[in-house]
Amino acid sequence: MDKRGIAKISCIFLLVVLFIGLVMGAIGNPGGGIESSYSLGEKIKGFVNISLESKNTNSKFEDSFGNSISLIDVLKKRSYNYSCNPANCESGYTTSGNEESQKTVPISGDKFIGLKLNGANLHVSSASLGFSSNAGSSCNSQLSLDVLDDGKINWENPKYTNDACGSELKSSCYNTFSEWASIDNNELYCEQINLPKAPAFELKTKLKYSGSSFNNGDIKAFIWDNGGFIAECNLTQPTSSGSDVSCNAAYSNKDAGNSYVCIKKESSAASGYQLNYRTTGSFCGAPGVPSSSTQHVADYNIIASAKKYDTLGSFNLDEQNYSKQNDGDSLTQGLDIYITENYNRDCSSGCVIPIKLSGVSQDLTVNNINLEYTSDGAPGGASKNTIFEVSKSPATVSSGFLKIDLSDLSFRVPNQQGEKTFTLNLDGVKIIESKINITGERKLQILQIYPRIIAVAQPTTFMVFTESDANNTNIEYKWNFGDNTEDKTSTSNKVSHTYSSLGNYSVSVKAIEKGQEIDSKTFIVDAISPKEAINETIADYKKRLELLTNQANNLSALYQPALRELIDLQEVNSELSSIETEYRQLIARGDTSDSEYVTLMKTLADFNMPISIQNRQVTIIPFINNPENIELQEIKDLFFDEDYIEGYDEEYKSALLSWDFNNIDVTIEHKILSVYFTNSVEDIISEFKIKIDPKSSLGYDGYLVIKEDSSNLVFNENYDKEEKFGLTGIKVSLDNSQNIVFAVKGGVDVFELPMYISPPLKELSIDTSTDVSEPKGFGWGKFIFGMFMLLIITLVIYIFLQEWYKHNYEVHLFKNKHDLYNLMNFIQNARRQGLSDDDIKKKLKGTKWSGEQITYAMNRLDGKRVGMWEIPIFKFWQKRKMEREIIKNAQPRRVI
Repeated sequence: MDKRGIAKISCIFLLVVLFIGLVMGAIGNPGGGIESSYSLGEKIKGFVNISLESKNTNSKFEDSFGNSISLIDVLKKRSYNYSCNPANCESGYTTSGNEESQKTVPISGDKFIGLKLNGANLHVSSASLGFSSNAGSSCNSQLSLDVLDDGKINWENPKYTNDACGSELKSSCYNTFSEWASIDNNELYCEQINLPKAPAFELKTKLKYSGSSFNNGDIKAFIWDNGGFIAECNLTQPTSSGSDVSCNAAYSNKDAGNSYVCIKKESSAASGYQLNYRTTGSFCGAPGVPSSSTQHVADYNIIASAKKYDTLGSFNLDEQNYSKQNDGDSLTQGLDIYITENYNRDCSSGCVIPIKLSGVSQDLTVNNINLEYTSDGAPGGASKNTIFEVSKSPATVSSGFLKIDLSDLSFRVPNQQGEKTFTLNLDGVKIIESKINITGERKLQILQIYPRIIAVAQPTTFMVFTESDANNTNIEYKWNFGDNTEDKTSTSNKVSHTYSSLGNYSVSVKAIEKGQEIDSKTFIVDAISPKEAINETIADYKKRLELLTNQANNLSALYQPALRELIDLQEVNSELSSIETEYRQLIARGDTSDSEYVTLMKTLADFNMPISIQNRQVTIIPFINNPENIELQEIKDLFFDEDYIEGYDEEYKSALLSWDFNNIDVTIEHKILSVYFTNSVEDIISEFKIKIDPKSSLGYDGYLVIKEDSSNLVFNENYDKEEKFGLTGIKVSLDNSQNIVFAVKGGVDVFELPMYISPPLKELSIDTSTDVSEPKGFGWGKFIFGMFMLLIITLVIYIFLQEWYKHNYEVHLFKNKHDLYNLMNFIQNARRQGLSDDDIKKKLKGTKWSGEQITYAMNRLDGKRVGMWEIPIFKFWQKRKMEREIIKNAQPRRVI
């Protein structure tokens, strides 16, 4: 070969390489990529590349569909590489004004002060601050101190006057009391009362005492809250005929809520005390030490009154006063831990310790400041005696380039089909924009898991409830139980797990189809003792039963019989009451073992409790007559004035399909209504709403023929219908729009019930002048066999590539294979009635299908190329498989 030939080949090769480079460079978006095809309500998928420089952690990702999430919430979802200032990614604080040893701060609402420390390897040794306020006495707390601004009130005014604030505080069950009961030694009698914020409470009850000797402290009153007794006082001596006795409990209640007020007779006290109570009606009390699972079995004449806050004056926040109001915690230790967690003990650039001040209008003076610490620069110790006013600001985050997985945002496309523009912004700045197509079918979505309250150390079967517009197959669920155990994968919607420790756990569930995550959700599960789990579960089941009863009452009266075949709500209530009675008996015994509670918990777990009535599947699709369903004899049998010319069945069918396309638009709205139980899902009814829209007034009635006996159907109106030979026919007006609504018992898929729409047969034009020839089969030649043998080595490689590309391209377009065969079935039926491909495309694009999906289905149906230039080695088998799948998807099945 001469030099000119070599040069030509080199140039061609270079051009090819450059062309490939240009093509590859045009694929994708350097800032990210978004998947283009979605079902209704599906999560946005794709990625974006971003870098962050001192970005506020509360910055918002927002999209064009109204979704939003904070930047820090996204970054915390996986191991992204980023850093925050402060290091814990919480809010930071900036000093303002002068640093002073005494500072007067006007307060009306919230204000912040702070101590600024400097030094490396800093450790806090001690701390105290003095305060002085001009706030007068009040029924409202004048001042709250939140040291470190962590949401916990560390100090409130503990001083009170003898004045009462508001009316007496009684339980929600309080009523008249006519009974008296003897008080046993050391036995507690407790009443649940909602206590407001207050510096102290007067506790009062009504007692009788028939004895003669009385010592201060013989009868005591207590306040119990959050797992322990937090205040007590000595009640005064009662009379023999019965009298009110009371005492003041000095307890600064910083959070309003339910607490227990209890009374008790000391074992050293004389006998003869009686308590006023009742055992009929609703109860808010019980004997014994309270707990979160206390069962109320009585009601006691116990009440309380809130005391008034005294003037604030001067006070100190030091170790002693801080410890009193914070369950023994140390102020110094709290400040030292804060320096470690927020600054890693490096205060070279300054560390700010914040204090949030909240209260009524007042002037608050801060003085006598003394914070002692050590650092590398002051190993012998140093002190801080000045303070700043500070302002709160969000933490900032910085990073190199991060590839953010958009599934971490949990943004969903709207439940509205068609082409949309998806735009993603961060703090109003556009990051990426892309066209997406939303189809009319909603993929599987996770609704909830059950149970959410479980017994610790006992195997529990968890069940995930889902909703979908399609019959999902090959779905698997990946479970993470939040207790550092390995993830579990289940091919059904159930899985078993045992928690070994008490606590709240975040349980995440992912639904996966063919290796792709299609939905995920996280739920909080509470693992508690079997005794408490029984009580909490019974209470939850009662609420569920009330909800279910309301749902059942609101259900159409036509569907009530089908519901009653599945559940008897009275029987459910009776069985639940029986379990509750057994539980109360175990508690009343007092010597019940843990194993007995476990046995009852298992009984409760096996009880298949109905928890909700809701739609399991909702589908809206266009309806077109399937020629396989049309039978002229059925129309004649149902409607006596109809007749047809025998021997021309195919001509009638062809004319009917043509009439269908030219004269009416029909849509099916289909839903399956189900009862969700704790261990299963049962279908009540399947509702079909046939919406018939004539394109113009036709001047005659038509027929809807349903291939099902009317005894198995429930109609919402008295339609003009005929019934015969297991068929149901309904006359429909073709002058204006009409909806035909009926239901079938149980779960019936939208394609499982064969039906068709026909005009009067005389309205169909039939050509009887020519014979109709039978369609000829399509034959295959074998001329490529010899060529195949010659090119076998080259073609094996090419065939592998073409099949790999075709499979992956098809999976990309149709993630549910049934969608492809349903679409091909629709196209095949439409062609049989004489529709052109352009007409079919227009009809399908008006529903849920994209142009790319329609073209692919038509090419598959016609045996045309759908990817690379195709060598049809497997075409015969693929065509046979395709025909079988189409027939399978179109084949009518009996309903009942």
